[in-house]
Amino acid sequence: MEYALILLSGVLFWFKSNSKILFGLNWSPWEWWLYTGLISNYMSLYAWWGLMSKYDVWFATAVWVLLTTTAEVILNCTYFEFNYIKLVGVVLCVIGTFIASL
Repeated sequence: MEYALILLSGVLFWFKSNSKILFGLNWSPWEWWLYTGLISNYMSLYAWWGLMSKYDVWFATAVWVLLTTTAEVILNCTYFEFNYIKLVGVVLCVIGTFIASL
């Protein structure tokens, strides 16, 4: 459950960051907070404390970075151009997560 919430919050954060470019949404900060802020904060905090109850802080952080980076790279490659450097970044995050689990 925590992993899905991390991915969903990563996707939501990515769309918040790129919605003006992609969809032409020009919302005020109040509207962003109202429409997406509460749910994204709830999902993020629930997922973080779920990871912290299972793992230590280092591994939980590594899992968080791996999942959010993977979601961002997939979305960037889908909506923008594919770049091999982004793929190398994801591979490095996977290696870092593996090292953190040792």
